Amino acid sequence: MDGYSKRRLAALRKSVQTKQLPATDAAPGSTLIQGTKGVSYSGPTTKIAKPKSGRARGVYVTNKTPGPTDGSMGAAFNGTCPGATAWCAPACYAVGPARRYPNVAEAWSKNADAGRVGAVQAPPKNARMIRIHGSGDLETEAEIYAYIGHAKARPEIAWWAYTRSWRVAELLPALQALHSQPNVQLFASMDPSITETPPDGWRVAWIEGDDRAGATAPVYDCPEQNGRKADCIDCGYCITGRRNDVRFSIH
Repeated sequence: MDGYSKRRLAALRKSVQTKQLPATDAAPGSTLIQGTKGVSYSGPTTKIAKPKSGRARGVYVTNKTPGPTDGSMGAAFNGTCPGATAWCAPACYAVGPARRYPNVAEAWSKNADAGRVGAVQAPPKNARMIRIHGSGDLETEAEIYAYIGHAKARPEIAWWAYTRSWRVAELLPALQALHSQPNVQLFASMDPSITETPPDGWRVAWIEGDDRAGATAPVYDCPEQNGRKADCIDCGYCITGRRNDVRFSIH
């Protein structure tokens, strides 16, 4: 159970219900990065950079090492994607930076270790939108409950994420709880190799070329990728929308 006893997880669940996490789980851990193109950092004494001017003000993202958790990408590659497939691992856009830049790999790996035990940094006071894991995925119950606690404590923040971890049966109950938060948009990520059906009531993030897209709900092609919108904030479909699916090109 990733280092957490049943009693410890029960305490986490109880603390989430009262909208207050234990102090140890509110400690800095998974890093928050200013803006969609910010620079990673890690550590309890590292401060978040001042917000950029304009539309990016108050927008943050967490990043961890991408890739499968089974060591298939190398013993030194601290992967955090338990729902990864043979299709998505080689296509992942986040693997490149983790391979090319040692400082990025080190920062993301530290975030991965912290996330596993639920040490997710509390959001900055000015946060208004937070993308959970621009790189990496939700990996443990402890991490998921930490995000639930933060979402409950900060209902004014819009949180959004795309995850393949719904494919992991042990994590699905916690993910359902995160999905149920009114200020969270949690998408079930799909790719052509996945044969399972996403959880009922979830929005789905499809990949171009998958003929199943649009069969059960209208699907919207990501306008940032085709140049119709500047970025996720300019669009807002995934962040503040409440229904229908999205489709991404391979990137």
